[in-house]
Amino acid sequence: MRKILFCISLICLLSCKQGFRSKLLATQGELDLKSWDYSQSTIQLSGEWEFHPNEFLISDSLADSTVYKFVFIPRDWDSKYRTAYPLYNSNASKRGSLRLKIYLPNNAKDLSIRLPYQDTTYRIYIDGKLLANVQKSDSNNTDFSLFLGAVVKTIPLRGPILELVLEIEDIGQIDYGIWNGLQIGSSEIIFSNIYRDVTLEISIASSVFVLSLYHFGIFLTRRKSKAPLYFAIFCFAAAIRVLFINNRSLDTLFPEISSALSLRVEYISTYTFGSLLYIYAAANYRKEFHRFTIPVALTFLVFFVGIAVISPMQVYTKLLLPFEVFLVLGCIYVLGGSILAVLRKREGALIFLVGICVILLAAINDLLFNQYLIQTASIILPAFFIFIFMQSFAITLSFSRAYNQSENVSKELKSTNRNLNQVRILLERNVESRTKELREAKERAEEEARYRYEFLATMSHEVRTPLNGLMGTANLLSETPLNEEQKEYLDIIKLSGENLLHLVNQLLDLSKIENNRFQLEEIPFDPYGVIQKAVRVIRARADEKRIKLEIQYSNRHPGIFSGDENRIQQVLLNLLSNAVKFSNSGDKISVGVKFVGEDSNSRILEFFVEDTGIGIAPEKMSSLFEPFVQADSSVSRKYGGSGLGLTISKKLVELLGGSIQVESKLGEGSRFSFKIPFPQEEEDLALAVGEADSAPEPLRPMRILLAEDQSFSRSVGKDTLEKLGMIVETASDGREALHKLQEAKFDIALLDINMPEMTGTEVVRILRQKGGSIPQLVAWTAQSFPNSEKDFKSAGFDLYLRKPCLIYDWDRFLRNI
Repeated sequence: MRKILFCISLICLLSCKQGFRSKLLATQGELDLKSWDYSQSTIQLSGEWEFHPNEFLISDSLADSTVYKFVFIPRDWDSKYRTAYPLYNSNASKRGSLRLKIYLPNNAKDLSIRLPYQDTTYRIYIDGKLLANVQKSDSNNTDFSLFLGAVVKTIPLRGPILELVLEIEDIGQIDYGIWNGLQIGSSEIIFSNIYRDVTLEISIASSVFVLSLYHFGIFLTRRKSKAPLYFAIFCFAAAIRVLFINNRSLDTLFPEISSALSLRVEYISTYTFGSLLYIYAAANYRKEFHRFTIPVALTFLVFFVGIAVISPMQVYTKLLLPFEVFLVLGCIYVLGGSILAVLRKREGALIFLVGICVILLAAINDLLFNQYLIQTASIILPAFFIFIFMQSFAITLSFSRAYNQSENVSKELKSTNRNLNQVRILLERNVESRTKELREAKERAEEEARYRYEFLATMSHEVRTPLNGLMGTANLLSETPLNEEQKEYLDIIKLSGENLLHLVNQLLDLSKIENNRFQLEEIPFDPYGVIQKAVRVIRARADEKRIKLEIQYSNRHPGIFSGDENRIQQVLLNLLSNAVKFSNSGDKISVGVKFVGEDSNSRILEFFVEDTGIGIAPEKMSSLFEPFVQADSSVSRKYGGSGLGLTISKKLVELLGGSIQVESKLGEGSRFSFKIPFPQEEEDLALAVGEADSAPEPLRPMRILLAEDQSFSRSVGKDTLEKLGMIVETASDGREALHKLQEAKFDIALLDINMPEMTGTEVVRILRQKGGSIPQLVAWTAQSFPNSEKDFKSAGFDLYLRKPCLIYDWDRFLRNI
């Protein structure tokens, strides 16, 4: 880094050397070149020239004018001589004449004069003859034929002494005069120098332009930061500006470009790349510069460039001095931000700081030089190019550092990946082993659940079959004449049978839900009708305990819904049974339903059961819905129950897509509620429900064969069906049933599945194989698997009827057949 700073400092010192001065200088309007070897070099016509303000010596035929003063050329004379001569009219077009007498070597021949770009209108005369007429316009009779930037003319030699006269008239520039010195020498050397300078300038401009494209490409690949974009525009403007210095290479390459456009582009590029310096600095080090730096710099950029675009030359050229002041002040501000960035150890900040110092020194030098306060040279462009290449070097270092970091990170990532792969392999093995264990455990659990379910289903079959006979006999017995004691005993039998059946059904339901074998129906129903049916079932028990049971109706009917009415009624029955069980004489139970909301897909109903019973302690609420759990062990002893009702209710509600809640205070009562979403349905549901609720028609007599191996179940079934008006024959096994079905005609055949000699399934298979007139084949069984109905139908049965069957079950079955 020290070597880089040393080289930059050396370049700056060399750039700030005093401007070129020929060893041979004119004195009091005369230049002695007798000792000059014109074949080796050119010479600049510098020194003291005669200056005649407001006079054209040749054009106005004032060759003998004595009103003059000696001025040093090259330079302007506007400010110095504004008040020196009373004849100078500041309101008129500024003009004047310069005269120099040159003493040439005796052998001088084939000489040319190079007229550098002056940005002013002038005519040059040799020995009173017009040599060149250079105007900053596109008018005729002007010398743009060779180079606009540098006019080269062959000198007509008439003797060893030349009298050179320049008549100068400005066109509105901020100052006027001879800015760049005239040169004479051999034509070959002059043209060689021009081409060399133009080639160098174009090479520099091309290099900077390539840097501009490079940084623009960086911005396109990573648009998060706009600093590369600003630097790309900065480089582009600098590349354009370099084509307008010294030899004005752009004018040299394209002489057809108008001078007005050329000058306007020159000033636009100057204002642009100067302003972009601050914008780039603020974008590159945002934390070190005020947040308004970029907007303010953009405002100045738009102001200066806008004036250069729309205003005439007399206006925008006068903004150069204010812009140079703005440039110096801005460099000082950027210098402060750069120092802060260096102190904070920002990446590339030191190189940026050195570049800003170079630009600041060059800007101060040019400001003083352009005001002729010092005799150096313009070095602002070399300073900017030093800054550009330093920034490119810094960016290269940044990319190199980033590349090294990426390589290190890549190595670390590879090492980490290797470690991760090893860990992954180990984890995969562990996961595979654990997954295998879990799979085996899951399979064992599923197998155990299946065995448990099959055991429960089998046991329920064995329990339901005697229950069918027990409850059927109790129903038939209740319709015979009985004394009070017999009625009491009969009620005990019926209640015990109902409780046992209820327990079996609950165990089966819980097992079905846990094994995902529960199937839901979707039929239209009236929510009030569901509640009324549940209340009719529970009312006798409530009246027996002298508990007031009422239905709460809302002001508006909730409507007709489509869902599993039986499961909703089952939940309500569980909740109502609990409410009756845990309420005392004089308590009150309320049940109701209300519509709570809807969206585009569903409508939501809330069912609730409230009681003023014993209530539930807060610490028992969390375990209330767990299986075989009651709020207190003493509750089971006092009120009885298995503790399955709430568990099944919760699972059924969740299966229906809803949720259940409970609110309770010990000693004050409880409120159970559950919300269930129902699909949006068509309005004709009401008609379907209305048809379903209409008064039933009398059953038509049908001829039925009842095949059952259990005699009591066969007898109860026969008696119940005959009470409903049916003609019933019985069979004690499958072989007898098959014989009767082949010998006589029946409307319905009720076949038990597990009969001796021949099962009901075998009977159906034989009948289907033989064909002919076959009655409705009904699988009458206590089996309660989820797919039982589907399995029986696939075996050849038409219908499926589950035991036990009471008289209303037979009635509903016969009406739906």
